[in-house]
Amino acid sequence: LLGVSRTGKTPLSIYLGQRGYKVANLPLVPGAPIPQEMFEIDQTKIFGLVIDPSILHQIRSNRLANLFKSEDRGSASARSYSELRSIRQELASANELFGANPTWPVLDVTLKSVEETAANILKIL
Repeated sequence: LLGVSRTGKTPLSIYLGQRGYKVANLPLVPGAPIPQEMFEIDQTKIFGLVIDPSILHQIRSNRLANLFKSEDRGSASARSYSELRSIRQELASANELFGANPTWPVLDVTLKSVEETAANILKIL
């Protein structure tokens, strides 16, 4: 599973793992290259996860609010993490990667439960 931070990769991995599937998740981090091993495994088993930028902005903003006191929202990089502009750039980079690898199914997880996303993955497999 590939996706930017907070697209549900970890809960989805746990859910599928509990059902007997071997799952790995890899966060797409700005400026960090994808490991070469990703291109050496069965490409039909790699799934991209995307989400609406506004929803992701809300999720990340709530996360930061819970991590830091209201008067201190953390470092500049932490604040950038929840800025809509940065989120749009991250998602654009992810979509560019997914577009360059057309065998990777891409699932929109916006307002979807873990169970619903897992069911979609299993239908494709």
